[in-house]
Amino acid sequence: MIHVDQRGRALIQPYVVAAGFHTCELCADFRRSGEIFVPSETVLYVAPVMIDHYVRAHRYLPPREFIDAVLAIPTPDSDEYRSLGAAFVPRLERYYEV
Repeated sequence: MIHVDQRGRALIQPYVVAAGFHTCELCADFRRSGEIFVPSETVLYVAPVMIDHYVRAHRYLPPREFIDAVLAIPTPDSDEYRSLGAAFVPRLERYYEV
């Protein structure tokens, strides 16, 4: 999950943990497992947990729509976040054991 702290930094926690790990192909110094979900009004963005590493270490710039969704997301423990995410649960059940 992602939320933005008081300083405007995106905080990422894994939502779905995968069965194996992925090692960064650019530096080989970072390993993670899982995906994060960023719900918006109309789209559920799914990204590898390593997106935080790619942004910080390798200056990856995600698409503007993804960045806007990250900046607009409510905190994961809020009713607003749960409400946004609930709309996507039926679709996710096709791909994940939710």
